[in-house]
Amino acid sequence: MGFGFEVVTEEDADLARRIMEFAAQNQASRTRPCEKDCLHLSLAWRPGEKPTIEQMEAAARDALKAIGMENARALFAVHTDEAYFHIHIVASKINPATGRAYDLKGNFLKLSRWAEEYERTQSGGIVCVGREEANELRDAIEKRDTDAVLELMTKQRATFTAREMDRILRKQIKKATDREQFASRIFGHRDIVALSDDADGPITRYTTKTVLEGECYVLRAAQGLNRSHRHGVPDGTRAALLAGEKFASITHEQASAVRHATGVGGLALIAGQAGTRQELHHGGDPRDL
Repeated sequence: MGFGFEVVTEEDADLARRIMEFAAQNQASRTRPCEKDCLHLSLAWRPGEKPTIEQMEAAARDALKAIGMENARALFAVHTDEAYFHIHIVASKINPATGRAYDLKGNFLKLSRWAEEYERTQSGGIVCVGREEANELRDAIEKRDTDAVLELMTKQRATFTAREMDRILRKQIKKATDREQFASRIFGHRDIVALSDDADGPITRYTTKTVLEGECYVLRAAQGLNRSHRHGVPDGTRAALLAGEKFASITHEQASAVRHATGVGGLALIAGQAGTRQELHHGGDPRDL
């Protein structure tokens, strides 16, 4: 886009590339020229989604518009060597209207919000929940809403350190005095609870009364389930299941996990490290399960 001619062949793309290079070498600004003069973005759809070329190109144009580069010179490339559809964008950072670099301050945050809205309207709902929560947290910081900040911080993690809080606030609040004042309001909040690793030791982390109450509720529910012994699968049913062809290749440890989970107790816990299944199939230590 932005070249005044259609880019179809490799020769077209090479000419477009040279036009972008010429713009970079002949910027209007002589005192502070843009050195990293191209922007590379990759937009990916989740496995199973099959957008058309036209839909992918429209998304690429819309993403550039979200960061103020709707008139940019850009090349798009689509290839199918991955299990998901994606499009690459290589765009010149030199605005053809001014000969100067675009102001891309905060472009990451703008793209994050654009991607969230795209999922909401074009993909049938939010796919990346983490992105949505991160944007909600940014909004809460912008509004200086201490209640919402604490709720969203502990939604992502049960506890947090003062350094983690400062790192998150620093991204949104650039002025140190403003950041310190808001942090003081957060750590003085009626719901916050200071934690230490040892009794009477120094404060190392923070959580909230709401999180602790939720954890206590889960523990009480677990204790109630643990006292119940009415949930067992009959031995004959379990044995027939494990003897079936579908489960012929499972390991002894995996079979033990099935027996444990289908026992009479109302609560059963199974802990497995990430990648354990693959390790077991390739000679890993069965004790990892």
